[in-house]
Amino acid sequence: MAPVSDNRPGGAAAQTRLLVKSGGGDAGTRAVLGLALLRMRRFEEARAAVSSDLGKSYPAALIVAAYADSVLGNQKLALREAEE
Repeated sequence: MAPVSDNRPGGAAAQTRLLVKSGGGDAGTRAVLGLALLRMRRFEEARAAVSSDLGKSYPAALIVAAYADSVLGNQKLALREAEE
């Protein structure tokens, strides 16, 4: 998480992406990856990173998805995610 908050989202994305691809990541890891991708303005990738966790009501995944959807123009979906 430190690379994300230290304005190094590229490093955070690389580290967490490796963890997710190796099968070692969980919902929190995917949310950190999504946050790093949001900081890099890669909104579609951020949304995709947390998509598997949305039906499970993970707050961090919902926040990442709602932000990404809002920027991508999917206002109704973003509102629904924000309300969950």
